[in-house]
Amino acid sequence: GDEVVLPANTFIATAGAVARIGARPVLVDCVPDTLLMDPQAALAAVGPATRAVVPVHLYGQCAPAAELA
Repeated sequence: GDEVVLPANTFIATAGAVARIGARPVLVDCVPDTLLMDPQAALAAVGPATRAVVPVHLYGQCAPAAELA
């Protein structure tokens, strides 16, 4: 099935939306200093079944979207 990469400490609704469409949430580690998705961990989790990477903005900080492009 399809997979969607998410940060491990996101709100449950993020993973719930992925599961609701029949995809599997793939949770990746976060950077300890910012608690945002670790770009290297996200890129390492991407595989043939990956359909999206969803970096989540948290705690007034922007997720590292540019590093994931």
